[in-house]
Amino acid sequence: MRTPRDVSPRFWGRRGPAPSAAIGSLAPLPRRARLVRLGIAFGFAVALLAGRFLLNVGAGATLPPLPGAAQVTQDLLRGGQPDDLDLELLAEQYRVRAVVNINRPSVEERAVTVAQHQAYLEIPIAADTAPTWPQLATIAEFLRRYTRHGQVVYLHDNSGGGPVVATTAMLFLLRGEPLRQVLRSTAPERSSMTSQQVLDVFDLAAALTSGSRRAVGSPNPYDGAERIRW
Repeated sequence: MRTPRDVSPRFWGRRGPAPSAAIGSLAPLPRRARLVRLGIAFGFAVALLAGRFLLNVGAGATLPPLPGAAQVTQDLLRGGQPDDLDLELLAEQYRVRAVVNINRPSVEERAVTVAQHQAYLEIPIAADTAPTWPQLATIAEFLRRYTRHGQVVYLHDNSGGGPVVATTAMLFLLRGEPLRQVLRSTAPERSSMTSQQVLDVFDLAAALTSGSRRAVGSPNPYDGAERIRW
């Protein structure tokens, strides 16, 4: 099978005939017009590259490479269990100055955070439950203390799923967000929550809006949580 002959413009004059005169010939543009067009093209290319750079910074640089990583607020990140290198990365590149561990206790994690001068809070929460309201009060107080001056806190469980998603949903409720809006914002991750965690979120919403009335049955385990502030 023969290879098609290259008839690109750079070969005109060496191979094959020149373009037919029937097509018409274009007169060369004045030098001023060529410079204007080159300037426009250059400006467009610069703007395109700048836009791509900003998109990359805004999208790729905001989330650490950890399971279930998400930016909850400007000063709160959530995700899965970090190792030693992850903790160093969080401190150096994401300005994380405090860590909340709701996974199992970790001597190694505590030692690394102390070595990096990061504040550390450890509140183990079972994988199928959400924080109790005293636990939630402790977390909220810790967050208030360490996000006051623009510092970033990393909240994590084992996998970045159910417990940490339920916890952040509860924090939004404490901030005054309506339950419907909280459920909408956590919809993509809600499949990782257990039925008990979903019920706990509803119970907290009921306690915050209707006193001690519980979403299902009684009494409400979050009665008194209206005193918590985040």
